[in-house]
Amino acid sequence: MSLRITIVSAGLGAVSSAVWCGIRCPDWARTDHGRIRMYAAAAWIVPRTAVHTAFQTAGDSDAQKFVALFLVAFPSLVFMFLVGFWTLKLAQRSLSGLR
Repeated sequence: MSLRITIVSAGLGAVSSAVWCGIRCPDWARTDHGRIRMYAAAAWIVPRTAVHTAFQTAGDSDAQKFVALFLVAFPSLVFMFLVGFWTLKLAQRSLSGLR
């Protein structure tokens, strides 16, 4: 399997996992604006630093890159998409009374 197909598959799997978690476990969702901003900031900062560091330390080894992909990048993507899903649900609830 090529690297491009692996990355696209990981991205689609991350979206699917985030949507599944958002629907299956609705009590995990954050309900106040302050907390969702904190999670959004963490979802923006942590993956940028952690994924970059993981892939830099992986070097040229394909096996280490796959480990970095599935142990660092995949959970980071799931967290980013999950925070986005929570943000959309919070916006939907907040704006529902404006009809």
